[in-house]
Amino acid sequence: MTRTHPAPARPQLSTRSHGRHLVLTPRGELDVATVPLFTRALDALTGIEGAHVIVDLGEVGFLGARAISALARGRDRAAARNGAMHLYRVDAFVRHILQLPGMRADFTILEALPDTDEGGPCPLRG
Repeated sequence: MTRTHPAPARPQLSTRSHGRHLVLTPRGELDVATVPLFTRALDALTGIEGAHVIVDLGEVGFLGARAISALARGRDRAAARNGAMHLYRVDAFVRHILQLPGMRADFTILEALPDTDEGGPCPLRG
């Protein structure tokens, strides 16, 4: 008997503008099989000079190590181009992972999307 395994589900990605910010919202699992699509989308946004990118993780069911690496790379790419990248709707488990030693956890995590007429993000305090 031959077993067939379903192909890994491709994450669904959406992008939208929110004031001066670009919001990338992945949905589903970001694992070794699906992170390349996410990385390409994130690279496209963080490659824009002066872009302010928000990655909304509220609909991500699983975030693998490669996805965390992609986020760190995106943060660094945005900063190198006079922009910024922030995370939004990060669950408690992922926050814990990002705070582990060696994780380069200097992400700005937003508690809410910024008002569209405000110039900057509203980071989580505490």
